[in-house]
Amino acid sequence: MTDIEEDTLTATMLTAEDEDTQKTQVYLQYDFSKRNDQSALPVFNAQKEVLAKIEEHQVVIIGGETGSGKSTQVPQFILDDAVEKHRHCNIIVTQPRKIAATSLARRVCRERGWQLGKIVGYQVGLDNCTDADTRLSYVTTEVLVQKLIHRGNLDAFTHIVLDEVHERDQHTDFALLIVKKLLYTVSRNVKVILMSATIDTSKFANYFSTPVMGNLVPAPVVSVGDNTLFKIQFYYLESLSVICRNRPSVLPELPSILPEDPGISENMFKLACEIVKCFDHVERQEEGIRSAASFVKRRGAVLIFLPGLAEIEKLINLLSDDSTANQWMLYPLHSSITQEEQQRVFSVPPIGFRKVIVSTNIAESSITVPDIKYVIDFCLTKQLTCDQVTNYTSLKMAWASQASCKQRAGRAGRVSTGRVYRLVPAEYFSTLPTYATPELCRTPLCQTVLKTKILNMGEPHALLSLALDPPNLSDIHRTILTLKQMGALAVKSKGVVSGLDGDLTYLGRVAAHLPVDPHLAKFIVMGYLFGVLRESIIIAAGLSLKSFHARPFQDELNAFLSKVSWAYGSFSDCLAVLNTYNLWQSMQIRGEFLRPGGRQEREWAKHSYVQLEALKEVDKLVKELTQRLESQKITVRNRQNPPRSHQAFILKMCMASAFFPYYYKRNISENYEKEMCRELNGHDPFSTVIVSGLPARSNVLYDSQLKELFKECSQNLEIQYEGCKAYIQFPRMSLSSTKKEHFQDVPGECPTSMHLALKMRQVPRIQKNLVLNLYSQGETQKKMSEVFGSTTSMSGISLFKGSTQSLLGNARLRMADSHMHMLRPPTMPKPSDRTWRVHVTHVVTAGHFWIVSEETSALKNLNHIHSAIQRAVEQNQAVFIPESEVKPGIVCLAKFTDSDGMSCYYRARVDEVYTGEDNGVRAQVFFVDFGNTDVVKAVELRRVPGSLMLAEMLAVECKLAQVKPASDNKWLDEATEWFRSHTLNKDFIAQINRVRFLMNVVLEEGEDVADKVLIKTQNRMRELLLQLVDVNRDYREPESYHYPYQWQMVPKEEILHPQIDLALDESMGAVFPLHCGIFLQPGGNHNETS
Repeated sequence: MTDIEEDTLTATMLTAEDEDTQKTQVYLQYDFSKRNDQSALPVFNAQKEVLAKIEEHQVVIIGGETGSGKSTQVPQFILDDAVEKHRHCNIIVTQPRKIAATSLARRVCRERGWQLGKIVGYQVGLDNCTDADTRLSYVTTEVLVQKLIHRGNLDAFTHIVLDEVHERDQHTDFALLIVKKLLYTVSRNVKVILMSATIDTSKFANYFSTPVMGNLVPAPVVSVGDNTLFKIQFYYLESLSVICRNRPSVLPELPSILPEDPGISENMFKLACEIVKCFDHVERQEEGIRSAASFVKRRGAVLIFLPGLAEIEKLINLLSDDSTANQWMLYPLHSSITQEEQQRVFSVPPIGFRKVIVSTNIAESSITVPDIKYVIDFCLTKQLTCDQVTNYTSLKMAWASQASCKQRAGRAGRVSTGRVYRLVPAEYFSTLPTYATPELCRTPLCQTVLKTKILNMGEPHALLSLALDPPNLSDIHRTILTLKQMGALAVKSKGVVSGLDGDLTYLGRVAAHLPVDPHLAKFIVMGYLFGVLRESIIIAAGLSLKSFHARPFQDELNAFLSKVSWAYGSFSDCLAVLNTYNLWQSMQIRGEFLRPGGRQEREWAKHSYVQLEALKEVDKLVKELTQRLESQKITVRNRQNPPRSHQAFILKMCMASAFFPYYYKRNISENYEKEMCRELNGHDPFSTVIVSGLPARSNVLYDSQLKELFKECSQNLEIQYEGCKAYIQFPRMSLSSTKKEHFQDVPGECPTSMHLALKMRQVPRIQKNLVLNLYSQGETQKKMSEVFGSTTSMSGISLFKGSTQSLLGNARLRMADSHMHMLRPPTMPKPSDRTWRVHVTHVVTAGHFWIVSEETSALKNLNHIHSAIQRAVEQNQAVFIPESEVKPGIVCLAKFTDSDGMSCYYRARVDEVYTGEDNGVRAQVFFVDFGNTDVVKAVELRRVPGSLMLAEMLAVECKLAQVKPASDNKWLDEATEWFRSHTLNKDFIAQINRVRFLMNVVLEEGEDVADKVLIKTQNRMRELLLQLVDVNRDYREPESYHYPYQWQMVPKEEILHPQIDLALDESMGAVFPLHCGIFLQPGGNHNETS
């Protein structure tokens, strides 16, 4: 070795030593002497053994009961040992869940008196609470996997602690695989520690065995305590029969389980409630209190494990009935609820109150609620499974493994003696699987395979075969085909066609570098190609992380309405994400949250049903995705972007391309439509809800109750009674620009108010309050006499005479046998009719119009009616209607002024009545013989002569078949104008496709039509729409963003929902629904009507 080489080597060695010394200088800035008294934890008894094993071996496995202190103390042992020996260390500890990582980091800092984010910190997702001083990091397993993939070695860390390895999710198993591969190849100086309470130590020890003199030596195992700090008693289902004996009226017999059908019966929920009630008796016995009327001062907290949110809501509803009398404080714990609600479980209840936490398995690992004394375990979970044919993933109810149940039991016995109640027989519990099936063997492997390609350590199946539990080869083969189908992998691998491998394409490389699902990565790339990259990044980020649209516990209807508002009535989660993010970002840019007296950001988020922290996390992901895409030469272009009016359509195309071929269509029976039409009896299926089970002879008496039930949905209901059914019709969006309507129609033409009513039926907590208080026979006769007169015979409504105002007031009714003068509906085609000769009288939009039939002499009747009306007006036979009598539902004569300025009276129906800006009464009327709608002055309405009331309505509503809007589910103005110019006031032959409450038709030119131009409506419409998509490619930003949204306060919760200013940004074309919150008070014991 030359002198120059020796000098260079010495300089390098000194530099490395100096760097190591510099890294240890950080210890001097922190006080390591302070430590809260945690020495009673079982892990302290094995401290020396743990440190010795870590010093001597590369891999150490630590097992011990839950609550022994592994997660918080072992990393501190390593850190304190490094400080004592003046040795550099960088410890990273993985946790399967975000809430576990953050809570553990906070607890360690609280024990040592350190500031969070300094020497001890955490990183969960994009929330990075660490800095240059950090030597102990708690992270989610996914964060570690990403770090290792991009670094290609373990050298950034001195110790890697994989905690809760029994979880066996994809990230944990893949982390084990990478760590093992890199540990024995390029990073031999790193120490690896595996920890869990329910770990199969022999299996993990053998997996990390090392060759010594020709033999494989398993990794050492250290037990840090076989028992928890305090004693735990276990009870199984058969031991709870004493509750049935004491409460036979509530539980006549002990509920049973069905091993082949995992689930929770009604009696099992009741049993859990009774168990919670028994804890007061248990505590009084423990403290020697004889009085049954008093509670102990410190009542132990209860933790109940359930499989999902629906079960949590049901049990909390049952518990809430007795919560006041028993002084229970109920807390749900689920990943979908807001972060503020999750943090409440750590609060200390007032003296004399009991905390009851109802949780999923989110509370199974690493979370320590200090005062948990009782655990009630239903031994159920929801597992993510993948369909082998469709590759569709879903959560399915399943029995939990014994390991999971053991973890749950470990939540008790940490601060006092505990009790665990497992609501399954002891004999059946022994048959449960010891450990859960690893996710790697039952979920899609797309992301995992792409990660193996980036690692470049061999073919995916060869690398994954080294996993602790290798996935099935057929699953890998199917995943490879899926990635090839989406374009992430090439057909060939190194020039050879292979079903188990493929070269990484540019799309695949981009997808592998993005921390999102591969299909979402393709969606982003497609967005780049079509000029909507920024929008696609925002949507992909929003779909990848937890939804930032808040869904507070048991406030789902208000949350639903808020989300509908954010989606501009489109019912698209993607557009709701995009619109919310855009508004929040624009308000930040304008500094609205910083203005004196302005709305604070958290206040805005709370009232807008937005989780601010989740939204900020999406913002971080958007920035990270943008930066990573820039490294792949994909940047947001400022030119050649599509106009805002076309963005939704372009985004739909990108989404369809990204997720091909995973499209799903609802299958319905061929007779479904006929059955529904028969059930609805001709009513509009898109705006009608049926309430059945009413007393047929006194159905109208329940009008006020029905409107009370649906008052939060709409104040403008129209109810028609026929026998035991009530047809509740919700108002559609007004077609008049004179009056702003409150509701935006949703896809499928359903008004938002109707959709909300259907949502109410789907929420069990609200559904149970959707009841009617049925009247007795005596009450019925009395009320019917008040309504219809003195006649009290119950043979039929037609016997009653008199006014309905005494009881029903101004209620708007449409009753089959009522005395309100209603016009007969128009004649519809017969089932045998295939075509109809029609005359188009009114065009609503392209493809939606009204006609008058020439087959039924309706066109001749129209001329006769028009002449009769004009004579009646000229001879003053059609008198004016007093303004006070103008009410929705009446038939009248209304004036209509055409484009030439000619005014005439026509038959009309009043749909709405309201007060205009000039304080004059206005009426929105529907012209029953033409199909158009207009707003007129109420004082100008005239009565219809009696002879004209006998003539049926003439206008028939039609929809154009075989064609639909190509952009944003709405017809463009150009398309509507073209359709109007080619159809209005012209004759056609309508080929009838379907007859419901309206007709679906194909229009053809009539034989005697003056205009000889053959109208091919469907083909011409498609050509027009394609042209409209192609033109106006220049991207134009809105001229102004100055308060394009107004916020409306609603009662009680002050829920805020945006209302767009159409004049400011017409391209959005939406009116937000204004509504009141849903506040249904629990009713008494009424007879329920379905």
